[in-house]
Amino acid sequence: MNTYPFPHVDLSDMTVRDGTWSQRPSFCKQKDQLRPRCRSYYKSIQNKLGPQKCPYGFSSYVLPYHSELIIYTGIRLYSYYNL
Repeated sequence: MNTYPFPHVDLSDMTVRDGTWSQRPSFCKQKDQLRPRCRSYYKSIQNKLGPQKCPYGFSSYVLPYHSELIIYTGIRLYSYYNL
């Protein structure tokens, strides 16, 4: 089992999970499953490394980690992430 310090998307079931250091944005906590628009967004960025912007204005960062990709998600202000 992997633990991640920051909020991230679990690609196996397409949910946003809390990190061990910080929680996912409250907007992303409204449902256990992602909204259809969010699900489509995360599927579309799975293979695009680097920073991305979700349809609702939050930031995502796609990063390779060992043999998998991790998508961190959160709020970005003035070039800094809230991570």
